[in-house]
Amino acid sequence: RATEGATRPVAGLKKARNFWCGRGDDAWMSAAYSRLLVHLVWATWDRRPVFDERRARRVHGRLAAICRTSDCCALAVGGVADHVHLLVSLHQSVAVSTLVQRLKVGTSQFVAHELSVPGFAWQGGYGAFSVGDAERDAVHTYVSNQRRHHDEGTTRDPWEQTTVNPATAGLPLP
Repeated sequence: RATEGATRPVAGLKKARNFWCGRGDDAWMSAAYSRLLVHLVWATWDRRPVFDERRARRVHGRLAAICRTSDCCALAVGGVADHVHLLVSLHQSVAVSTLVQRLKVGTSQFVAHELSVPGFAWQGGYGAFSVGDAERDAVHTYVSNQRRHHDEGTTRDPWEQTTVNPATAGLPLP
């Protein structure tokens, strides 16, 4: 007898705590299904360049771990000395703002104390961009190759936005 809400495994998807992440043959779907991909970007306070390669690796690992403990999946994490990018598969119960808050809070003290960056802080804002299936691979590549894009001047302005200036964004002024 089938359990209510259970389905047969779908090839190419892997179940990880009620969300889809990665690849595998042991997938199964929980009662609720969602595919919510978001590209996140935010910067250090005053764009202070603090992430050398060693620090960046450790921060990126911490960001991915916080995503996991938030029932989300970091599909790609990248960045340069003054900002980070993530491509995240969100769990349907996690709001973008809640995840960003957890990520920032969970890495601020880590960077300040364990990575020895006194006075470290993230900027207040962030950019969040919805990602469809057709864009997923391009965003994954972009996030994963941040250093190259910045070195070669091939960044994509919309995907680098972390704050909005209403005067230049076409938004009504207060």
